[in-house]
Amino acid sequence: MADIHVRQASDNHIQLLFHIAVPAANNDAGVSYRTALAQTGGDTALPDATDPDNPAGWEIGSVEKAAIAAGELLEHSISMHVLPSEYGNPATLLAKARALYAAEANQALSQHQHALRFWGGAYAKE
Repeated sequence: MADIHVRQASDNHIQLLFHIAVPAANNDAGVSYRTALAQTGGDTALPDATDPDNPAGWEIGSVEKAAIAAGELLEHSISMHVLPSEYGNPATLLAKARALYAAEANQALSQHQHALRFWGGAYAKE
């Protein structure tokens, strides 16, 4: 499974999808973050590897798709600006994408966990 996928590319931007591991932890309502994520989304923007209309390499395999559906992976979309001098250099682009993943993954996971903090809770009326 890959942590970084390319969704679209243009002359000055590359749309990336980060796949971030969701820890096995519960929210404040006692519900697993993985369960909460799976039930509030759990889908991917990437086409299946078996899609004949899909350009090679811009796809997701069944194991990775199942991990997203189960809430084990968070899919986070982000745009990476590309300088003209970087566009023709795959090693530079990969290093830049990895640095962006390192900088953004924890923040994206924290934001989703905060949004799901009380999801699934059942509270009695007073």
